[in-house]
Amino acid sequence: MVNSRAKPGRFTALVPILAVVALVAADQALKAVVRSLSPSGTAILRLPGVEIVNITNTGTLFGLMRGSSAYLAALAIVAIFVFLFYYGKLHGVQRISAILIISGMAGNTIDRIFRGAVTDFIYVRPWPAFNLADSLLTVGAAFMIASLIVPALKANLKKRG
Repeated sequence: MVNSRAKPGRFTALVPILAVVALVAADQALKAVVRSLSPSGTAILRLPGVEIVNITNTGTLFGLMRGSSAYLAALAIVAIFVFLFYYGKLHGVQRISAILIISGMAGNTIDRIFRGAVTDFIYVRPWPAFNLADSLLTVGAAFMIASLIVPALKANLKKRG
């Protein structure tokens, strides 16, 4: 019989690292393809409701904090280390969320450090353009928030009922 409480082996411990590397590589590869197909500020493909574009963004979501790439890169690096420090205390969906968040922050930070700006390429109206790293961050944050709120809601309902 397999002991489900056994300490994880080396391969199991590598899975989160491999996931982050794969997600960051996918983000960087997609951005490189977009940059190679079109100069910044132009559309590559237009479909109803969505465009593939090459947009250079020196700020954050919705174009906030324009020109703050160095500050945002430093902030992201600190945040990545915080997530890595607490990763061992996380469980289940929180660990998956942390992997997505770390991957998203790393993907955009690489752009900020080596290019001075982030390459955004998915444009779904009416939202600002975004990229895979942004999507990873958003989904990871949503899952992390849900993992914290749902147990509290369940406990509250249990008290009432």
